[in-house]
Amino acid sequence: MDAEIRSLSAGTSAPLSLRPGVEGGGGGAPNGGRRRWIVGWVLVLVALAALLINDGRGDTSAWRATRWLMGSQDAYQWETYKRTPAPGVAWYRTVEPPLHGGLYKRTEKIWRVLRDLGEPLVTVVLLAAVWIYLPDRRRPLAAAAPLREGGAGPICGRWRASAALLAATLLAGGVGALIRFSTGRLRPNGIVEYGVANEGENVWECFRTFARTPHFPYFSIGGGDLSFPSGHATLAFATAAALSYLSPRGRWLFLALATGTALSRVVMQAHFYSDVIFGAALGYTLGYWAVRAVDQAFGRGR
Repeated sequence: MDAEIRSLSAGTSAPLSLRPGVEGGGGGAPNGGRRRWIVGWVLVLVALAALLINDGRGDTSAWRATRWLMGSQDAYQWETYKRTPAPGVAWYRTVEPPLHGGLYKRTEKIWRVLRDLGEPLVTVVLLAAVWIYLPDRRRPLAAAAPLREGGAGPICGRWRASAALLAATLLAGGVGALIRFSTGRLRPNGIVEYGVANEGENVWECFRTFARTPHFPYFSIGGGDLSFPSGHATLAFATAAALSYLSPRGRWLFLALATGTALSRVVMQAHFYSDVIFGAALGYTLGYWAVRAVDQAFGRGR
């Protein structure tokens, strides 16, 4: 009997990973290791440079082109925005958009659902789902179990998965908020002055979140008009990274939904492309490594 107990105990000595079939706390980096992380971030930085150089002309043009493509919504109405072709008048004010400017109105519900996937409430719902559907699993130590607390080993299952998901979203959301408060970038449709909305211009006013500034006295206090990076994109990709780590089979679904959430922020005129690109990269990176750290911490804590 003693030999059987020693054998069972020895067989459970390796820390259990969150990822199915992986022992030792999470394994290596996704998609082949550190080199792919470096390549990915280089591509992100190149995209940001292309969009933000020359006072953000690329970002402004891409945002205005998307607004033209999607057509009328809220404050922007194509019928009042269009102009007669003339020298110096931009093409997106003269060329008729698809469906006479009604593409967004026909797809609005889809974009609103995708946007809502990046809300903090979704994280709460996911945590509840993890808690309900994952078992409160503990590593059995068979006959040796009664010698330990409650007759079981270290907590796995719902505890570790919940902690990992919470760590990923809190870390990514907190860092993203700190960057937004520091950079002070105005939303492309934010209010520049009384009754005048931004038209996609690249406007930055660092550290202006909690006080009025002499340059832009109408800026919102409290961060409601901050743009860089997109909070929805950051949170959506942090969540996707955590869920991909926990359930690798659903990785492409999670990433597709997160991409839709990020794109919805540009389609709904709330963010520039650089906001969502950086937010997506930041969220996925911090989300993945936060989950991996939690996985390893639980494994070491046996």
